Amino acid sequence: MGVVTDLHANTFKELNPALEVWRQDRFRAGIAAFGDNSHVTAPEVYWDYCGPHMICMERMCGVPMDDFTSISGRGVDGFSPSGAA
Repeated sequence: MGVVTDLHANTFKELNPALEVWRQDRFRAGIAAFGDNSHVTAPEVYWDYCGPHMICMERMCGVPMDDFTSISGRGVDGFSPSGAA
């Protein structure tokens, strides 16, 4: 019974649009906090259009953070402190 309760609670958190949009906005606001994420961003949240079951955010084009081959091919060194090759 405890496993089912835990699974339900965690699934609810992951599928809760209001919580996800809040996390998204927090991530975007803090991405530059360490000064080494100049090539990383996240979509802006359009709060006026969000609802309890709807997330509305900026459409973005780019390379996912975990596509290391493409990032390296663009001359970005994700391992050096400066972030440049």
